[in-house]
Amino acid sequence: MNEQFIPLAITALGYSGFSVTGNCQSPSDVNWFSGQPPTGFNWDAVVAKATELANQKTFDQCKDEAKKRIAATDWSVLPDVGLANVAAFETYRAALRELIKNPVAEPTWPTEPEPIWS
Repeated sequence: MNEQFIPLAITALGYSGFSVTGNCQSPSDVNWFSGQPPTGFNWDAVVAKATELANQKTFDQCKDEAKKRIAATDWSVLPDVGLANVAAFETYRAALRELIKNPVAEPTWPTEPEPIWS
């Protein structure tokens, strides 16, 4: 379970007026200021939302890293650079764009080609 995301998940589901204790592994770790959970509160929905938020963070990290890697090779596709292997850089950058569009939790990063000057 993604305990660190439990308070965010509770808030994202529209609840307020609570604090958390312990490691947020069960509903008893949530202290409601009113003394009891709000009507309709569902722990399984909170856990599902926490998992969704954790996955989104992982996907965002994948996107961010891919954007950094693509930005680091922007120079390679400029027309006046004169690389003999510009196609290798285009392929590399296409693979990175795919990770930006469709991020994964555990990406296999493509290998950046070594520049071959013409």
